[in-house]
Amino acid sequence: MTSLKKFWEILNNKQKKQFLLIVPLLLFGTLLEILSLGMVIPLITSIISPDKVNLDILLPLINFFDLNVLGSNMIVIIVSFVLGIFLLKNFYLIFLYSQFIKFATSLEVHITDSIYKKYLHQPYIFFINNKSSKLISNLTIETRMFTNSFTIPIFYFINDLLVVISIFILVLFVGSKSLIILLLVMGLAGLILTLVLRKNVKKWGETRSHNDEYKISYLEQAIDSIKQTIMQNNQEHFINNFKKHLLSNADVTNKSWIVSRLPRVLYEILGIIALSSFVLILVFNGELNTNAMIELGFYVAIAYRVVPSLNIMLVSFQQLRFSHVVMNIISKELKLSYEKKIDNNKKINFNDSIKISNMSFSYPESKVKSLDAINLIIKRGDFIGIKGESGSGKTTLLDIIIGLLEASEGKLEADGVNINENINNWRTRIGYVPQSTLLIDDTIKKNIIFGTNIENVNEDRLVDIIKITKLDKLVRNSINGWDTFVGPNGSKLSGGEKQRIGIARALYLDPEILAMDEPTSSLDIHTENEIIESINNLIGKKTLIVVSHRENLISKCNKIFNISDGKLIE
Repeated sequence: MTSLKKFWEILNNKQKKQFLLIVPLLLFGTLLEILSLGMVIPLITSIISPDKVNLDILLPLINFFDLNVLGSNMIVIIVSFVLGIFLLKNFYLIFLYSQFIKFATSLEVHITDSIYKKYLHQPYIFFINNKSSKLISNLTIETRMFTNSFTIPIFYFINDLLVVISIFILVLFVGSKSLIILLLVMGLAGLILTLVLRKNVKKWGETRSHNDEYKISYLEQAIDSIKQTIMQNNQEHFINNFKKHLLSNADVTNKSWIVSRLPRVLYEILGIIALSSFVLILVFNGELNTNAMIELGFYVAIAYRVVPSLNIMLVSFQQLRFSHVVMNIISKELKLSYEKKIDNNKKINFNDSIKISNMSFSYPESKVKSLDAINLIIKRGDFIGIKGESGSGKTTLLDIIIGLLEASEGKLEADGVNINENINNWRTRIGYVPQSTLLIDDTIKKNIIFGTNIENVNEDRLVDIIKITKLDKLVRNSINGWDTFVGPNGSKLSGGEKQRIGIARALYLDPEILAMDEPTSSLDIHTENEIIESINNLIGKKTLIVVSHRENLISKCNKIFNISDGKLIE
């Protein structure tokens, strides 16, 4: 019931209306099911004992078409009517199932899109605290499981529950005690089977979700570190860990598949036992007459229809239990709030200075302050250098200045205004160059404009940026110029070319501040000097903030701050 409640809470008002509109369609489908089963007795009777057939229900049609109901004509009329009902029912069921699938897939699109938007509008600290493999699994595997193992099964469960209930009512109306007892026994058997397996099915669902997350994790790790993996001949490490989760999922799939087949086997055994017992009783009591044959035919028809419905109900219920963890994940992710925005209309200007006052920062679940009581002032046009040992807090300080992290204590102001009053506006004033530039598998041009609509590209600006960052040689030597593909994460480029594209990307939107985190740490001396020359061309034109331990870059700064154990030393 908890999962059903969460499912209903996930739906917006439009989706709730669409869901409820399907209910009348289900009821009409159930009516056609009962009508088709109800015609079984007249059909069998017309064949075995035509004189006992009651055609009152068909009189309007007989009179309308002026039909002859004598002799074999009566059988033809009844068979035609039954055939028409069955054709109508099955064509309608195709339409009904298409509505199920249409609703389920549109809901999957809506949920996946909503979660993706929420992820991309989370603060940076969210991505520090959550593994990328988990987020990818949630967006790709869990949302698909939500459709296949919850949304569609819930429709099947409701549909076949209505069918079983209506068949039970039909049997009550006909007055067959043996069928009533059989249906009750089948229902009880299904309930017992569900209670016995419910904990295992739920546990298997949790195991499946865990395995899928770690499969993605090992895929990412192996691909991201493919050079080291090849050089260290370490492929088996990733293969074995990946295979471990594959095998675990295969085991879960085997168990859940077997369990999904148990209800059908159980119901078929019960049906055959009941049918055999019914025939034997009739034979031994000498009651195998016309009425008994009609009842036996009706019994077979009911069993033929009710067994699949009971099976679908139980399998669907097991799928709902299996996807319990999926519902928890989807519900939790959809409740994520967007990054806090205080005043979207507030402009954060930078005409004079950035002032950091008594600022401290601690990462979640850490007892140690990464930064402790930091005070500094950055003037417009400054070239600021921040250095320190690894883990000293220099990158954390830069992340706070550019608005990726929010200080735990103290404040950061630009021209006297707290940047958190409109953090998005503040970020638009900053170009950021990370230690290792991540390139998309696209062209040089699209990597520089990075997310800008290709139709809105300022090509004059692009040409200037390529010259400033000394990418013009790369563009000239490439057959397709700036439309040359760089390969996955820039695999076709050198380290220096990748960093130049990173700087060009940061400069393309003409930011007031250029923030760089160890931009030359992975480069050789010659390439580093070329990058430094590109940076030197910006002195006086931009406010530059660079985190680095390389003296030949830091030496160009007009102010240098040293971070040691989270404290600032000027």
